[in-house]
Amino acid sequence: SHDKECWISEVRIHHEVLGKHISGAFDLYNPETKDLIDVKNSTVWKAASEDKRQDYVKQTNLLAHLIRTKMLDRNGKPMEVKSIKILLICRDHSVLKALSEYNYPKHPVMLIDVDVWPDEKVKQYLHDRVTLHLKAEQEPQSVECNPEERFAEPSKWVIKKIGGKKALPNHSYADEAKAQEVLSQLGKGHFIEFRPATNKRCIAYCNVNKWCQQFQNSLKKQ
Repeated sequence: SHDKECWISEVRIHHEVLGKHISGAFDLYNPETKDLIDVKNSTVWKAASEDKRQDYVKQTNLLAHLIRTKMLDRNGKPMEVKSIKILLICRDHSVLKALSEYNYPKHPVMLIDVDVWPDEKVKQYLHDRVTLHLKAEQEPQSVECNPEERFAEPSKWVIKKIGGKKALPNHSYADEAKAQEVLSQLGKGHFIEFRPATNKRCIAYCNVNKWCQQFQNSLKKQ
């Protein structure tokens, strides 16, 4: 059982890697049970995003590494993290959608288990990320975000009903010829719409995209 008196809350841990100062703040950690819980406020769309969940895995494992590296128990030994969970709060949750849509989250609050990485894996990941930032400082144009980091979606052709706002479910194609073939089978009342490639994180969530040459170049190609 979890002893609520053992929980430590909202502590920021500071560390240095390759001469760079880094820090991370956890929400809840129990030194007796060695459980780490991070609270996230999100939208339902983000909660369902596999890319976003992978970000949570990386971020919380980095917090676990900081705890192991910088915090000591009452015996002077490094603290351990045996389990990681995300307490996810969906601020735009709809009870009506939860009742009517199969894949919609049933509750506005979810407790999600996170895979705990071996500490050596986290240490290497942290080293690689700091190294990348150091390289970007020296050669800004030499470092580019990969598709996963950009939340990249390739260009595609979708089939819609005439007068409809959304694409038909499961009618999205990377190949235009395939989309045309399916359209011919559906008959009248449908049409094909081309959707260019997008980088969702760059467009909606990046605070430095106006200075990013990679992003600016992608806009010129559209």
